[in-house]
Amino acid sequence: GESDVAPANLPVLDIPLGTNNDRILDAVLEVVRNLPQDVLDRVESVGAQTEDTVAFTLRDGPRVEWGSSQDSALKAQVLGVMLTSGAASASDVIDVSAPTLPITRRQD
Repeated sequence: GESDVAPANLPVLDIPLGTNNDRILDAVLEVVRNLPQDVLDRVESVGAQTEDTVAFTLRDGPRVEWGSSQDSALKAQVLGVMLTSGAASASDVIDVSAPTLPITRRQD
């Protein structure tokens, strides 16, 4: 079905429609499966235009640029540390697409 409003605490999924987008959906779902529950509970929306551009927005928080579903367990660990340590508290974007070199930035 389709709804204009997502139920409370259920993230909005944003991927291109079409029968050839199974890999994009699989990548997004793989990322969601790897998120710790405390982070997943904060996800407002998640989506991708390609299987390598998965990103999500946290409720009352930054946008997270995840990239591909590769290394999702490591990316989840890095994101968790950044969120709990305060390292990203003033950031609008957290980029963990390269999990050994995470980046935070402000939007202009």
